[in-house]
Amino acid sequence: MGRGSFGVGGGDGGGGTLFEVEDQPANSRVQYVEMPGGTGITFVNPRSGFRGTARFFIVFAIFWLGISGVVFIAFLISALQNLRWEEFLPLVFISGFVMIGVLFLGVAIQLALARSVLLATREGVVFTTKGPFRAAEWQVAAGDIREIVAGPSGTTINDKALLQVQVRVKGGGKDRAFFTGLSDEEIFWVATRVRTFYAIQG
Repeated sequence: MGRGSFGVGGGDGGGGTLFEVEDQPANSRVQYVEMPGGTGITFVNPRSGFRGTARFFIVFAIFWLGISGVVFIAFLISALQNLRWEEFLPLVFISGFVMIGVLFLGVAIQLALARSVLLATREGVVFTTKGPFRAAEWQVAAGDIREIVAGPSGTTINDKALLQVQVRVKGGGKDRAFFTGLSDEEIFWVATRVRTFYAIQG
């Protein structure tokens, strides 16, 4: 599947894995298109539905909302029966837990229904994503790209860090990241293809 590891860290020790995966994983749903004349490559990550990372978040959200919702309703019924203002105070605290569950539910829906596109050309990298709650677009000029690696996204599921493709920018510019939630093999593959397109060496 891969040609071997260039190690972890990159040229300046900034972290990230430079593992070469040349071939698209067999179970990948990412659509890969090479433009005529080697002028560019495109990756389209379709809506994943409630599987993988999105499935974890939806299950977690339902579990969290189930517990916090029951507790909230129990306190609410008690407060309405006694009509004492001090019994309404715990509802403020418990509502915070309910909102956490709502937040995770929103994350799950965004991950499940978002569609992302990465376009790499000789001019630079353009990434767009659009979901029910959030849409974003960013670009990095080809001359500003320092390295492209697979690095941790900051999200951990079952003690395993989710990887993302990271575009490190020269001169202290803002680094960019995309495709969080794909499998590790897909992340390595996308990073390899984009890195090879720009002939960036580890």
